[in-house]
Amino acid sequence: TESCAEVLEEEAWFKGIADELPGVLPQYQKDAALGRFAAISGHGQSTATDCLLPLFEMDRRNVARPERLLTVLSGLHRGYRDSKAIFTPSRLRDYSACPFKWLISLMPDLQAQGGDIANFAEGSLSHLVISSLFGEIRDHDGRFMPENESQYLAMLDASLATRMRDILREYGPAVEPALKAAIPKIRHRLASLLDHEIEFEAAGWEIGRFEVPLSMDCVSIGALLEGRADRISQRQGEKGIVLALIDYKKNKAPQKREYYLDEYGRLKDLQLAAYAEILVSAGNQVETAVYWSIEGCRESVVFGPTGKNKDFDDFGRERQAVEKMLETAAHSVHAGRIMTISRSKDGCKECNWKPLCRAHFSLEAP
Repeated sequence: TESCAEVLEEEAWFKGIADELPGVLPQYQKDAALGRFAAISGHGQSTATDCLLPLFEMDRRNVARPERLLTVLSGLHRGYRDSKAIFTPSRLRDYSACPFKWLISLMPDLQAQGGDIANFAEGSLSHLVISSLFGEIRDHDGRFMPENESQYLAMLDASLATRMRDILREYGPAVEPALKAAIPKIRHRLASLLDHEIEFEAAGWEIGRFEVPLSMDCVSIGALLEGRADRISQRQGEKGIVLALIDYKKNKAPQKREYYLDEYGRLKDLQLAAYAEILVSAGNQVETAVYWSIEGCRESVVFGPTGKNKDFDDFGRERQAVEKMLETAAHSVHAGRIMTISRSKDGCKECNWKPLCRAHFSLEAP
């Protein structure tokens, strides 16, 4: 509603009127939040002169106009370029939950606080080894061959050593002890993946491509949906080439309640639904989509012809939900709605940007 504190705060920020900020802040903090700093004379006396930041040197009535906001947003090319709103599946989810969260995620050279860097490094190492090892097997044998499994394990060891050096260059030497301790576990998990791949190949699937860039240009709504698929495999189907989408998760794979619509028509995990929609829009046939949990050594079939899960047609509701979310978000961005804070218990709990959230500071929200 119009009386919400965060709405009042946003309006005050654009108007440059400190008195209209929510009363929880002392007056000097309200002024500072608006870039209003009193000039200090040589005698230590505060004068009435305001030293305003450049944003507040312009006509207040024009600051909050959508075209003004889009001019600011156009400098953040990960979110807006060529007059189009840019979304990945994760950023589309962020925008739908909280536009301000999406805006902050576009800032260059900005990193979220917290997180286990050694855990991130381990996940990056596993992904690198999978793509390089499978690529080497494809170049050497053309496909997975059960009689060469011992050779593949030797190639796995060599790839672990090589990619370990790459990860240390990226993350620094501080993660080296943790990574060295994790190598036996990573080797065991990836050896289990090799066993699964031999079965996967027996069903006619090729090794395929890794780190595949995907993009769908939605001209009619002024949006671009893009991403990068961990792996896309293919085989010959009854009506031509069909594709398999495979995404590797270091820990647990998303659960059904996350990648299927809930009773209220909401979709929490958009990734494979979005990638499937991008591929279909380009004229491809997608037969199956799978999450593979590296830690759990198991697959979660999101859709496919197994009979145990939804098939591609049944999964159409999830793909349509992504389309609707994209259309709604694009129209909202073009209308200049990029600074609105949408607080929710689940959304704020999972947010990495609370230190930068204006509601977190000015409203002292938990």
